[in-house]
Amino acid sequence: MAGTKVIRCLAKNCGAKEPKLLTSTKFRKHIATSLQLMTMQSDEMEQIAKFMGHTKKTHSEFFRQVFIEFDKSTKT
Repeated sequence: MAGTKVIRCLAKNCGAKEPKLLTSTKFRKHIATSLQLMTMQSDEMEQIAKFMGHTKKTHSEFFRQVFIEFDKSTKT
């Protein structure tokens, strides 16, 4: 079974109010952004970026920026 179908099935069965909002893209972004909280070695960051289909630069710059913006919004 394809990953997107599994996520759709789980989203419907978990009791989410709006299961259509639970998508593989949103999960990937959430994971990448959450990883910015972790202290990782350069090679670990590169391995994760490669696994997610990003370059190390994209992973560290884009998702780091998302985390910074989120962090700012939670402090106001």
